[in-house]
Amino acid sequence: MAADAGWHLFGAHSRRERKRTVDTHDLAVAHRYVYDARPVKRRELERQLRSLGWTLLRHGSRHDVWSDGERQEPVPRHAEINEKLAAAILSRAGKKA
Repeated sequence: MAADAGWHLFGAHSRRERKRTVDTHDLAVAHRYVYDARPVKRRELERQLRSLGWTLLRHGSRHDVWSDGERQEPVPRHAEINEKLAAAILSRAGKKA
């Protein structure tokens, strides 16, 4: 019973409320981690793809499709792209880290 006493300080009174409070916090931390990376401009990513020999195959409504003749890689049509996603795209395109 003594271990449960501290939870009342945070406003959680039942086991269900404690569980919900912990889960919500964990989700908020995970959400923050994904978006902490600094954004990369789409034009910069496209420039790097061109320098690796990739060409624009077609425009889509949400993604452009780039190709090197053998493989295809979708690139989001956002003005800024998450740094980790851009690094993954370039890695699959053949850029050495």
